Amino acid sequence: MKKDKYLIIAFDSTSHALDLEDKAKNKMQGRLIPLPREIEAGCGLCFASLELDQEKWHRFLEEEHVQYAYMKEVIF
Repeated sequence: MKKDKYLIIAFDSTSHALDLEDKAKNKMQGRLIPLPREIEAGCGLCFASLELDQEKWHRFLEEEHVQYAYMKEVIF
């Protein structure tokens, strides 16, 4: 089975996860998924993206005022 590398953006609350989902539509690649076991965060959702450029994501999150706990690259 082929595995891919994803940039995971984790959140402390579901409302922050939903905020990113809404703001990322048509702007950034990715989607909300259940939190993988490798990640620890305050809510059960995270945003997964094949776009691995963390600097690009930091800029986007800052410009859109999206709160998040942290980012991490994960293979699954």
